[in-house]
Amino acid sequence: MERNWMTGEGVKPTPLKAHDREVLCLDINGTELVTGSCDHALHLYDLRSMSLKRRLFTPKFGHHEWVSCCAYACDGRVISGGMDSVICVWDKTSPRCTDLTEHQASVSAIQTDKEAPVAISASYDKTLMIWDLQSCSLIRTLHGHTGPVNDCVWRRSLCLSTGRDGLMIAWDVNSGSSVAKIRHSAPIAAIQLLDDQSGLIAVGTQ
Repeated sequence: MERNWMTGEGVKPTPLKAHDREVLCLDINGTELVTGSCDHALHLYDLRSMSLKRRLFTPKFGHHEWVSCCAYACDGRVISGGMDSVICVWDKTSPRCTDLTEHQASVSAIQTDKEAPVAISASYDKTLMIWDLQSCSLIRTLHGHTGPVNDCVWRRSLCLSTGRDGLMIAWDVNSGSSVAKIRHSAPIAAIQLLDDQSGLIAVGTQ
């Protein structure tokens, strides 16, 4: 894989150069790509022309620390979370955003519903929060982890979260209650749902 990546054999990579520092997160929505970076900005690219469309950062709007996670909402808006503990809900046509400031520590992950204007965020403040993106308001907070929440995945009414406490918690999103807890022997850094039907998941530890 390294040889193919370096020489361009098989699939030729096309570099997108715009950020000043490392890219920490990305998401794709059709022919559009959003990236978040240590330079505090997000960039939107057109994947057909491989060109930069918009830069989401101004002196008045945006993150003041690293952008740690980003996702597209069902209506095409970009939702981003940062090390500044802020979630930004970005306008579709201007570099303006609405700040969601209920988290008390860095935002580590964001998941969105592709059919409804709802999002779930995970944070180092040991909580997950469910958001109404229509009104940009908090629906409920999920408490259960005893350490920073590193990652989460969301399918229908089920959310799975992982944390530095070694726990994977399954949540009923509708009620906000935890339905199962599994403890790993080490802090869990990442989680991915591999198959919706069987419920097969993979986790990575720190």
